[in-house]
Amino acid sequence: MRSDFLKILAQRRSVQAYTDDRIARATLERICTAARQAPSGANLQPGKFHILIGSALQALVDRLEKAKDAGEPISSEYSYFPEQMSCELKDRQRRAG
Repeated sequence: MRSDFLKILAQRRSVQAYTDDRIARATLERICTAARQAPSGANLQPGKFHILIGSALQALVDRLEKAKDAGEPISSEYSYFPEQMSCELKDRQRRAG
């Protein structure tokens, strides 16, 4: 590999900066719509999004903080395909195959 490319890789970093700015619902909906078009296993796109605001969002944040504070393990299990694949998704999988 070229040394300049290796240098770029070595300098890679992730920066996360959060603000209290609200994001317009229409913007969130566009992001979710675009994400639904991303490739997935057998091109099934089985994902679904839930946009939480207000008390529903706060309840989730509270549950996550409580689990973290209690030292609950982080689950990293991931199924490539939905465990209970609907007939519609199974048909889409067959057509893509």
